[in-house]
Amino acid sequence: MRCAAGRTGGTVLPMALRARLTARQRRSLLDQGYLVVSSLLDRAVLARITDRLQGLVRQTIAAWAEEPSLDTSEGCVMASFDVADLDFAPCHQHPLLADAATVVLGDPWSVRDLDLRAPIPGCGEHRRVLGKSALWN
Repeated sequence: MRCAAGRTGGTVLPMALRARLTARQRRSLLDQGYLVVSSLLDRAVLARITDRLQGLVRQTIAAWAEEPSLDTSEGCVMASFDVADLDFAPCHQHPLLADAATVVLGDPWSVRDLDLRAPIPGCGEHRRVLGKSALWN
């Protein structure tokens, strides 16, 4: 998800009743640069998102098997989704996420893009270094 702070234009989606970060969550977000929230999204919502993304990855890998030159991202499935896509709306419309975005970006902000980068096992790595998360190709 890419957010644009203070920008106008694009699709601005209304937020539901605003949930607020606790003081501890706010402090963690500001101090660490990220926030872990357990069970933010319902299992059914996560299952729908997972099925959709797994299907996209399977289709992409099958296309690469038939035509290897299509793999232009060195083993990473890359895709963009419309912010109005209902399957992914919970990823950026949850009120707690809206509050977190406001803490980091300030007001106003809007969601501009939803992007996927899914490394195929053995092609890209996700490592934790010094408590920070990083991606390598």
